[in-house]
Amino acid sequence: MTSKVSVWFDALHVGDVSVADDGALSFRYSDRWQATLSVFPLSIILPVGPEAYPTESIAPWLANLLPEEQQLQALHRVLGVDRADTLAMLAAGGVVSHAADRIL
Repeated sequence: MTSKVSVWFDALHVGDVSVADDGALSFRYSDRWQATLSVFPLSIILPVGPEAYPTESIAPWLANLLPEEQQLQALHRVLGVDRADTLAMLAAGGVVSHAADRIL
């Protein structure tokens, strides 16, 4: 069974991060986001397109959305989520990033 975590920009569904049974991550932009007039990539390493991006491509982007050092430790304590599980930390915290995208 694959689970998904949605990525949003304001009210627009940007895409989903999927987690496979083996823990592998992938990200795919939504069709609606790709059809948006002012579409932009979430990162230069994730250009907008129909393909799914693997763990190796999205892991650095996800990690960059989390706070660093003491703030990350505090978030870990408050949420009670494994610190190594970046996606779970983001999903549990409903983190809003500096780039105005959010993961819920």
